[in-house]
Amino acid sequence: MPRSPKIPDYFWPQDSLEARLLHRLSADNQLATTPTAAVPADVLSQAQAQAHLHAVGLGADAKHTVEHAELLADIKDLVARIPQQAACNAFVAAISSAPAWWRDVLPAWALAQAMPLHEYQAYSVNSSTCRQCFMPAASADYDMQQLWLAHQDSWDYGTIFGPLHTWFVLQQALQTPLPLWPQPQPHDVYQWQQLLDLLRTLPPKLRYSKVREPVAKLFGIRAHAASSLLEALADCGFLNVPEHPGLLETWRSGAARDARPNVRVEVGGPLAWWQSDMGLNEALLQQCFGHLSVPSSEPPLPARPPAVALPEWAMPLFAPAPKVAAKLRYPHIEADIAAGDVYALPLPTGRWLLLYCHGEWAVQMAHKTVVYAVVEFLNAVCDDFPPHGAWQGLDFQPRQGKRSHYRCSGLARFRNIRRIAQNVALPTGTEPIDLQAACVFTKAADLAEMSRWHFDDDSISDTP
Repeated sequence: MPRSPKIPDYFWPQDSLEARLLHRLSADNQLATTPTAAVPADVLSQAQAQAHLHAVGLGADAKHTVEHAELLADIKDLVARIPQQAACNAFVAAISSAPAWWRDVLPAWALAQAMPLHEYQAYSVNSSTCRQCFMPAASADYDMQQLWLAHQDSWDYGTIFGPLHTWFVLQQALQTPLPLWPQPQPHDVYQWQQLLDLLRTLPPKLRYSKVREPVAKLFGIRAHAASSLLEALADCGFLNVPEHPGLLETWRSGAARDARPNVRVEVGGPLAWWQSDMGLNEALLQQCFGHLSVPSSEPPLPARPPAVALPEWAMPLFAPAPKVAAKLRYPHIEADIAAGDVYALPLPTGRWLLLYCHGEWAVQMAHKTVVYAVVEFLNAVCDDFPPHGAWQGLDFQPRQGKRSHYRCSGLARFRNIRRIAQNVALPTGTEPIDLQAACVFTKAADLAEMSRWHFDDDSISDTP
């Protein structure tokens, strides 16, 4: 029976059927309409999953094109239907009582209401991105599945990435009637206040890379998620950066918001410029959240909605993966490289070759000594891992009619090659080689390829 995903305490993902189906298909790299699973039941489930996604407008073929002017007009129409307080309430409610994607509504609302209608303006001669709004081009293609997945993940969102995500967030939010939008619960407001108090009492001169650590600890989220939360606060204008105001204060073009102090700063402005001693924009916080009553003590976490029930046809997609037999570990003798060692070398086809070690050759480099194993191929090709004694009675395998040895680096570290014997005498009638004689240098990982110099393709390339 498939288990429901564990829901974290804070900023939890939406547990809808569509979210689970898309994440599952995406994880398996099966967003293509032709299923590739090996299990027949899975093939049927994938087909039904794609049919369900298609019925709700999220099919693999749900790809569209939108013009710059058309998209901006749609955004302005959407934002006019959303009161600012509803977006602010959803932002706080996303902490613990509503799915995390509701947090995106306020930054999207801020961008939509601040952005003026404007003509498309290419960023530069080398970039088609609009300089004002960061739309990828004057006419942009988008994939509803990919937009929906990014929308559900929510941690990769920043207003710097352009209006397509903004449009998608607002139209998804408006699929829920405004009276039913999430309202902050006491625990949400309490944790919101805890976050603000933490930001107000930080040591001075801390940048976002240091601030995100206590923020991540407060909510039990990862550092990149804490960075995204700080970026949303800065984009809106709740972090006080007078020279780089947020979108609830004034409009600044995408190019201006993308400016950073130096190339090592990952995030865009205003967060790129903020330091802890700059503090918060208290007036804006009061304007947006002053209507919320902060509890004096920590209330209990809100009750979670029940996990989504999977239809029968989706069960095979979420069934536990069958147990795979443990990978066979071939025997190996642990020891230092020495003359008389015999090694088993695996080939990609599943066959094995044998290597004879003549000893070591060392060279002194600037700061260290590099030791090479001097090896030579034996004239055997084994269909399976070589059994004990497989090296007996063999000769060396020539290259173009002559013996040829190699100085091999990394033999002791390359675990695919297994030492199977020690102190093996030279093949009868052969002479020891001069370890100082010139030869080809190679790496242990390349020995299988080097074998083609000694063996014809028919003997080593065909799968046994």
